[in-house]
Amino acid sequence: MAKDVAGFRDAAGAAEGHRGPPEPDAEPIVRPSRFTDGMTHTTTTAQHLTAIDLLRGRDFPDEPVHSAMVRSGPGFHVAQLRGDEQLWDADPADVEETAQEYRAELEGLISALCLRWGEPEVLDLAGHLERVAMGMPVRPPLDILCGQVPRVHTWCAEGRWIAVGLGEGEPEMPVFQLLAAVGRADAMR
Repeated sequence: MAKDVAGFRDAAGAAEGHRGPPEPDAEPIVRPSRFTDGMTHTTTTAQHLTAIDLLRGRDFPDEPVHSAMVRSGPGFHVAQLRGDEQLWDADPADVEETAQEYRAELEGLISALCLRWGEPEVLDLAGHLERVAMGMPVRPPLDILCGQVPRVHTWCAEGRWIAVGLGEGEPEMPVFQLLAAVGRADAMR
């Protein structure tokens, strides 16, 4: 049977179209943080690359669908690789430490993706967020991403657009999430 990693089936499972529950021995990409139960976060760049590769191999659905970790629609997938650390009651030093962890994790992921596909293009999403706020149309997945991250690092490979970004929330309400998106390469034109 195909192994599931945080809601992503491996290539064999994806090819079969299997979307059952994760196997009991599956390794999650998002693990509890030290702020929720005293454990330290242990995701790796390799796990994030695996998740991105699984997203790249998935077919795009005809209709929007979402699970706890992935939102998909015609021509795109957006996945939370790590996140939901809400630290509004935390000590500012803990918030800064968590921010540094997430930033380092993003930088490591960007470096690994650069080895695969070269230097990324950085896309500032502020203009897209303004359009959404004014009720104007924004093409998916940018309509989803712009409300969660301020910018994404993007690459095009094998007919797919790949993006990664980090959302940190506001200083008075820090919420951290590391996202990856995959879409048709023509989605950005």
